[in-house]
Amino acid sequence: MKKMIFTAMLALGVLASCQKRVSTHDAPIPILLGAGVNSTTKAPITSGDAVSAGIMGWETDGTIEYSSAPQWNTTITTTAHPTTAQSVIWAAPQYYNATNTIKTYMKAWCPAGTVSGTAVTFPNSNGQTDILLAAAISGSKNDNTGKVLTFNHKSTQVRFQVKAGSGFDKTSKLKKITINGVELPVGIELSTDAISWASAANVDAYNNAVGESLIQDAEAQVGEAIMFKPHESAHTLTVTVETDKTTYTPASFQTEDDDKLLEGKAYLITLTFGMKGLSVTATVTEWISSVGSGEII
Repeated sequence: MKKMIFTAMLALGVLASCQKRVSTHDAPIPILLGAGVNSTTKAPITSGDAVSAGIMGWETDGTIEYSSAPQWNTTITTTAHPTTAQSVIWAAPQYYNATNTIKTYMKAWCPAGTVSGTAVTFPNSNGQTDILLAAAISGSKNDNTGKVLTFNHKSTQVRFQVKAGSGFDKTSKLKKITINGVELPVGIELSTDAISWASAANVDAYNNAVGESLIQDAEAQVGEAIMFKPHESAHTLTVTVETDKTTYTPASFQTEDDDKLLEGKAYLITLTFGMKGLSVTATVTEWISSVGSGEII
């Protein structure tokens, strides 16, 4: 598991070029995205990762209605980068309308999922799917340069590390870390950019029935990053932790983001095991740089 989760956004450059046929008629103007590696990402997307995204296009010479049926949808592939537009490739090439007054509007998202109309769905039972959505861009036959899709994380992320506190029995083996009552992303409605969330459920960030001797003096990251619905108002998250000797009743932590769990932020939770119980602290890591902490014993 990577120690650094890094990328507040993913940028894709949408390029266009004009070519001539052998005849005197203009060729269609392609919407070009360069080369990439096809990969569906099911973990937090970091700089340098291969990414496969869905993209959908609407054409109109009037006011765009994203609830209307799109002219096309396909996938694109690229490499993630936090600041610089990267070249990508189309699964099926698309073209601007030959009439310059007709604009093409595009939205893109990741993972590509299954498309029905303007709705996208994807399986996500373990909370390890990183949902990205890019705001719409538009172009036309004569307006085909400088187009950039900027993808943003739509969930909040939590990761865990463990350490032994004073007097803790370091022969104890960690068996399970469960985040209680979180809503996982399972779809996107592209007409409104609304994310669909599953009903609140408990999700394991770490689960090893046998247990491993991971609780030592030095901090050690364990399990998987879990991504779920942000909370823009005050919210207390609870976790249940099990070792081969003890099950700790739900322990809560709060953040310095006014007790919020914000979209696009990654929280690193430190579980410190001691003689008197479990101490929990929270800090914010690299999805979006910020400062946050909290503690409960």
